[in-house]
Amino acid sequence: MLTLFILGIIVGIGAAAAPGPINLEIVRRAVARGPRIALSFSLGTLSGDLIYLTAASMGATALVINLPPMGKAVMFFIGAALLMVMAVRIFLVYVKGGKTAAPNGIDADVAESETPALTATTMARSYIIGLALTLSSPTTIAYWLTVSIYAAQQAPHMGKDFSVTAPLVAGVAISCVLWVSTVVTLASLFHKRISPRATRIIEMIVGSGLVIFSFIALYNGIRLLVG
Repeated sequence: MLTLFILGIIVGIGAAAAPGPINLEIVRRAVARGPRIALSFSLGTLSGDLIYLTAASMGATALVINLPPMGKAVMFFIGAALLMVMAVRIFLVYVKGGKTAAPNGIDADVAESETPALTATTMARSYIIGLALTLSSPTTIAYWLTVSIYAAQQAPHMGKDFSVTAPLVAGVAISCVLWVSTVVTLASLFHKRISPRATRIIEMIVGSGLVIFSFIALYNGIRLLVG
């Protein structure tokens, strides 16, 4: 059990620290939106990881892996659409005629000064976006399936007894929470201290990165269909 727990910590760090659109978005939200919005998004991505890890460990994710190319392509297309929507929302804040930006460069609908009810709604939306982005990632599925296969070699009863799966899931949860907390805390140090111009530059860089990742996901989906 201790071996599986340690394995969970190691692979959890690998999943959380991997460069990609999710980490870009976590940093952007922490700097421009504040720690609460970034943390809610991060918890959504963590929930998606744990869902797939648990499903993979119990053998259910094999069904997704065995989807026909059309099914996998659809997942790539959903991921590409989510990334593009996020990027467009970033750009619209600074486009004339788009959504009005708050005085400090933060979206008016997610500014920290908003009412608690609106902040809660925004946090819930951030959580859902993070969850949806993770659940629509075939790469995430493949990663956790690989982890569960290796774990099964260490524990032959994997998938038959949840008490065997639990240490692996717990290790991943702990390492991911620690990683996310560290990233959000460090990035949030710049929140409310960074100038509107610097905030805009960060948002444009991250938005451009999300567009690139969106096109990569779209390309992978198309390649599955024509390949």
